[in-house]
Amino acid sequence: MAEICQLYPHLQFEPVWVNTTGDIDKTTSLRHLGKTDFFTRELDQMLLSGEIRAAVHSAKDLPEPLPQGLAVAAMTRGVDPRDSLVLRPDESLATLPAGAVIATSSARREESVRLLRNDLKFIDLRGTIGERLEKLRTGEADGVVVAEAALIRLNLTHLNRIFLPGETAQNQGRLAILVREGDEEMKRLFAPHSVLYLGLDPKGWPHAIHYPVIRTERIVSEVPQSWPQFTHVIFTSRSAVRHWWEVHPSFDKIAIAIGEGTAEELRARGVEPLVAPEAVQEGVIALLEQIDLENAFIFFPCSKRARPNLTRYLAGRGLRFLRLDLYDTLFQRPDPVPSLEGIDEIVFTSPSTVEGFLRIFADFPRGKNLTAIGPITQKALDRVFSKNVALLICRFFSHSKQ
Repeated sequence: MAEICQLYPHLQFEPVWVNTTGDIDKTTSLRHLGKTDFFTRELDQMLLSGEIRAAVHSAKDLPEPLPQGLAVAAMTRGVDPRDSLVLRPDESLATLPAGAVIATSSARREESVRLLRNDLKFIDLRGTIGERLEKLRTGEADGVVVAEAALIRLNLTHLNRIFLPGETAQNQGRLAILVREGDEEMKRLFAPHSVLYLGLDPKGWPHAIHYPVIRTERIVSEVPQSWPQFTHVIFTSRSAVRHWWEVHPSFDKIAIAIGEGTAEELRARGVEPLVAPEAVQEGVIALLEQIDLENAFIFFPCSKRARPNLTRYLAGRGLRFLRLDLYDTLFQRPDPVPSLEGIDEIVFTSPSTVEGFLRIFADFPRGKNLTAIGPITQKALDRVFSKNVALLICRFFSHSKQ
């Protein structure tokens, strides 16, 4: 509501709060429910009757197919799509006793937990996030599985939790806006703004103009002789996965992925990875801290331009590892160069995209939203802004002296 009112301050919006069947019925198990209208039924009926003009849903709860006469006007970019296993303070997955009780109503989430511990018991879980977490306090459950997006939106990311491996529900973490099929005014109201995406993989940005200012080029073509001895392989980008499979398309190691995007690339190749809690090298380091690496031999194929933090960590712990500069990230200037006049938002995915954009456009345009994917890219943007501010100050004082 706050965001839509900012975009259209001259319009008035009246929120209507509705408890749907899924909110009221807290006993029916969701394990085999499928993509029904269990969580949307009442709102769908209100849309079709004209009682409301737009309905906001968790995108993963939409029925398939949508009721006749309804359409998705927009979907938000969303937040972290992963599932989290919430534990009591100071508890860990390793300290849970055999037979500890995990609460979840999802067979998929149950299987994700079993990938980590196959000696646990499971009970169904329904209700609000608060009601679900209450089972930890009362002792009804030793762990509760919830969507990370829910914890983010409710400011509960301080809770003790681990991220689960495996696939998550389609569109988890995103919101969907439904309208009547013929309501063109509402469709225009919620139409996505114009986005220029500068990275390699615009997944999650379906309406963006894709203008990749970088490309990757593989620089290694041979498998290391020590490949059979490796126990773990760390992948810190989609490109690392793609280029490694060009070199060696079979895989029998423990895979570690830096984020969900990289994990998707591995799953597409039949590999279920462990996923770092944050999509940066520091996130991989945090994950490695939880893994038994006593007899590990780690392989790290990466970009020639990869930061040294992970390499330093592995060396500092005295672990056996091999870093391989598998590919390089290179600047490119595709033609035609897009005009920035109609662009609302520019998305940078790496420091290389920041550098590439400036080589083409010389400076950042005013009045645009500049979005950085990840803290490392944000730091690269901040450095450029700091440098520009310093130059402006120098010019000001130089002019003042004259």
